[in-house]
Amino acid sequence: MPSFFRLLFDARSIAWTTDDILLMERASSFSLAQDGSKALWAQTRMDKKIGKSISHIYVRYLSDGHTVQLTRGQDSATAPQFSPDGQKVGFLPNRKSDGDDGDSAKTSKSQVWVIDLCGGDSYPATALAQEVNAFRWLDNDTLLLVAEEDPTALAQRIKEEKDTSRVVDDPEVAPIRLFRFSLEDKKAERITKNTDQISRVEVSHDGRYAVAVHNRSSRYVYDAQIPPVTFLYDLQSGSSQQLFPGTRMVPGAVR
Repeated sequence: MPSFFRLLFDARSIAWTTDDILLMERASSFSLAQDGSKALWAQTRMDKKIGKSISHIYVRYLSDGHTVQLTRGQDSATAPQFSPDGQKVGFLPNRKSDGDDGDSAKTSKSQVWVIDLCGGDSYPATALAQEVNAFRWLDNDTLLLVAEEDPTALAQRIKEEKDTSRVVDDPEVAPIRLFRFSLEDKKAERITKNTDQISRVEVSHDGRYAVAVHNRSSRYVYDAQIPPVTFLYDLQSGSSQQLFPGTRMVPGAVR
């Protein structure tokens, strides 16, 4: 029997079980260094001892195929991104923290952590009051964050500006905006004033432009009435421009 048909026959004779599916490893969140020398990804596997999936970050040096696992332990790490010079890796861990009552099972708010590929342990780069949903590098010392507006700061700003504009279908949800974050002085600067929720962002290699997808309705996945919109931001001049106006087009990926 030809090898192809034998392989096909063998594959059909194997019945997949629920355990096979649950224990299957998955790779996601691929990222390539700007010089093309290294690749990052998050690899997820089921830990049978604790009964949950755990993701860890890996880097592969493409010149020789050498692969290094960058994160370990029982805390997941996702969304890895190279710094522009390819020397540092930022990621979003899912870490546990002690609550006020000493509950070690409490999950801390997602923040950006950084690990230097030259050596050393990972460390927290941001420590915002709000959760960081996503991030990109603008330069080797600056991050672009996708984060919810600080509820305390938002309430104060609304009071001062008497701003009554809100996301139409959920007035209690705080806007998710873009922030510029300096790794040196640990300060976050709000870039956008949108009243909706930014769900995705991509940045040009020179760090000047960003493309962001804005979700305008939390009910869109159910009623398809108010579609997301896409904006191009010039981070240098502060100007913005809606892309694909008058259409329902939403890019699945931007490069």
